[in-house]
Amino acid sequence: LVVPNLLAAAEIDELKKEAVDLARGKYPCENLQPFPQDMSDAEVLNSILAIHHPHLISPVIVNYVTHPKISGALSQITGAHLPYWDGSVKCMQSMYFVKPPGFQGQAWHQDEIFIPTRDRSLTGGWIALDDATIENGCMWAIPGGHHAETRTRFRLDGTGTTTDVHDPT
Repeated sequence: LVVPNLLAAAEIDELKKEAVDLARGKYPCENLQPFPQDMSDAEVLNSILAIHHPHLISPVIVNYVTHPKISGALSQITGAHLPYWDGSVKCMQSMYFVKPPGFQGQAWHQDEIFIPTRDRSLTGGWIALDDATIENGCMWAIPGGHHAETRTRFRLDGTGTTTDVHDPT
């Protein structure tokens, strides 16, 4: 599902600024070491791939994971296949994937393997803060992939994470 212009230009600018602020240490966090103040914003953004769970420390991000337009779009599709579903959505995870052009990206995967649900109601929302093109590394999806069984499953086994492969294709 693509929802053009879901957020206003000023909201996108706010999210871009917040990525820099997070990377510069605006919110103290032991897992996020601040970048030097003498680096330009562009240098900061070109130096990171991802910031995980920013909604845990940033009120700006909380505003977006609860944004009426984002929640509204997700509420139309998340559990629509469930007869008892009430239309509500909740945030299980948030991430900033900055990924400048030419930077490494994510391998093919199914989000359900990272956060499994009993009823396969997990839905990922992705907001491109820059134009997403083939040239700069846009996200790709396999048509109908959301209907496929999960191909792998991660589980903790006491010594670390084990990956069970259900379908090697």
